[in-house]
Amino acid sequence: MISDQIEALNSYLGDDQLDWHRKIETEVDMREEMESSVSQWVTEHGEFYGAGIASKFDAKKERQYDSYWNWAVQDAMELYYRTAAAAKGTPVSPKLAVNEGLSTHFEAMTRFINKNVDTITDESALPPLEWFKPYLCNRATPELLQCTQFFVSRAEEESSPELAQAVQLLVEQVEEWLNTNPVNMQIFKPMQPQLRILENGKLEYAEVPREGVTDSINYVDEVARGLEYNDAIETGKVAGSDVTAGMTSAVGFESTLNDNGSMSSDEPDSDDDDEFDEEEAAVGDKEASKTKKVAPAKGAKLNALRDSLRKRAKRESEKSLVARSSSLRFGLNENLKKIVLPHVHVRKPSDVDPTIRLYDVESTCVLLSCMREMASTGISFTGKVALLTGCGKNSIGAEIVKALLEGGATVFVTTSSFSMKTTALFREIYEQHGSRGSRLIVLPFNQASKVDVQSLVAHIYNVHKLDLDFVIPFAALSEVGRMITDIDSRSELAHRIMLTNTVRLLGEVVTAKKARDITTRPALVILPMSPNHGNFGGDGLYAESKLGVESLTNKWYSEGWDDQLSIVGAIIGWTRGTGLMSGNNVVAAGVEKMGMRTFSTTEMGFNLSALMHPSIVDRAAESPIFADLTGGMAQVSDLKDQVDSIRADIMKKSKLQASIHAALESDKKMLALPAKKQVAAPSSKTFAP
Repeated sequence: MISDQIEALNSYLGDDQLDWHRKIETEVDMREEMESSVSQWVTEHGEFYGAGIASKFDAKKERQYDSYWNWAVQDAMELYYRTAAAAKGTPVSPKLAVNEGLSTHFEAMTRFINKNVDTITDESALPPLEWFKPYLCNRATPELLQCTQFFVSRAEEESSPELAQAVQLLVEQVEEWLNTNPVNMQIFKPMQPQLRILENGKLEYAEVPREGVTDSINYVDEVARGLEYNDAIETGKVAGSDVTAGMTSAVGFESTLNDNGSMSSDEPDSDDDDEFDEEEAAVGDKEASKTKKVAPAKGAKLNALRDSLRKRAKRESEKSLVARSSSLRFGLNENLKKIVLPHVHVRKPSDVDPTIRLYDVESTCVLLSCMREMASTGISFTGKVALLTGCGKNSIGAEIVKALLEGGATVFVTTSSFSMKTTALFREIYEQHGSRGSRLIVLPFNQASKVDVQSLVAHIYNVHKLDLDFVIPFAALSEVGRMITDIDSRSELAHRIMLTNTVRLLGEVVTAKKARDITTRPALVILPMSPNHGNFGGDGLYAESKLGVESLTNKWYSEGWDDQLSIVGAIIGWTRGTGLMSGNNVVAAGVEKMGMRTFSTTEMGFNLSALMHPSIVDRAAESPIFADLTGGMAQVSDLKDQVDSIRADIMKKSKLQASIHAALESDKKMLALPAKKQVAAPSSKTFAP
């Protein structure tokens, strides 16, 4: 009866006493369904894949570096006080070192500045390459000008007239560069791999200066391998070759000099009709006029240093660029194996079969001419905005970032390992390479995450209100050791990073541009391609990812986004020292003996930076470009077998040397042991007790 009453009351009140029980049953069913779904997802994709696609983007963690003006003054102070201390023969205070990364640069500059006049004027004595790198003048500001003028008067007060004359040259150049766009000038010493087997059998790998290739200009001639690329300039084939025509030389203590030794008043043409540049220049003129005038230093040392600036230009004009090679210009119908192709060249689709890419002589000449311009006078990236994903320490991407910053660009860099150590690395890059007007913006980002891809592009276009000119999706994940039978969640994650979300990232850029009706500023995309199409094996889905990316060159024609993106496919060759290739450094020297060129990260960064030259950008807007930067890898047959043979031979010699060393050490220890004492025979004599 009580039960009936309770039921009647619940019915009257509309309460269901079993509702909680039903909810628990429903929750249990849902949990079981969810667990089953998660279990199935983990079974299919793996835990590594699940953790790898987690979002990392956080706009609040953004780091911006744009204080070029501050680092310019500090570097000028360090250069002055280092030079003054060296001239007096006093040690440099350890507190003086502001930027350890530039120590080599400052030391070379100091040694040259402190040389006597006769040594500097000697025609056979060339200034160091550091003398031609525009570190300070790329960051010219009224404050830097005032600082250098102070150093002139300071040197004269300290009875150092020669130092005052050297700084006076810097004063003139800084004043000239106040209204000149910063330039990226590729100046470096080409290196080659060297492997030594030590006495104990250990391997010692080192990068040493490449024999016969002293600087970046020689490097361009070397990779040309006889192609007469300068004809592209002489015949007017290089579109936009007057970008820096007014800059006869961005060299010297970073200067532009006329034949009479005075500073040139010509300015390089700007890539953009940007009113901001004109306003900034006007402000610079106004501020410079307020700077207190200091009596310029004069003397033989100043004249000698001025003359030294022309030595590099004179050497460039006197030497023969490259020898003529008829096989390159007229032997295109022969077997490509018999043609000496440049280590860096351009290919184009065959008219008969578009899947076959033939050597394009004309475009190669244009590319090599662009590289030579960047190695001699430099080009500016002022007003350009770039996005680069996949940039770590000692990476190719880091070298591209340096080039863009030196040229004055705004660069968005992403990192999946956002930490104090990582941001310190990017800060150091900006301190050394940031030029006037440049910005480096660092953001945490996971290219495997769809959410991050969408958030990143939205952040650039909606928050910063900027439009991308360059997109360089270099994010990658190693899959070494995975055969066709070992495809796992790591391989799938790497495939998502290098293909799926690379395409998705470009799609987001296209969407952002179309939403803003941007049809006249296509962003140049440098697609990282590879000559490894399964040739090496044991690399998971790496080859499939790179082959898949190549399809974008065909979609450029068929999908209707050619007004928003231009495509350059960069087939990247053997690059020593990168995260993916560092394990192969020991065989690099042996590989080069087969006729293939391997590259340092600096050299490959130069090759890729040349693809952002205005002439290449113009050509890419007409049709996709295939840049072969493999160093002749395709012309080496059975590369994997030969590399394995080289590695086996090295290890055999190493083990043999280690055995010999161990035997010698054992012999030395045996010889070092004291000789055993002979036991005397018992005496026949007897003694009485």
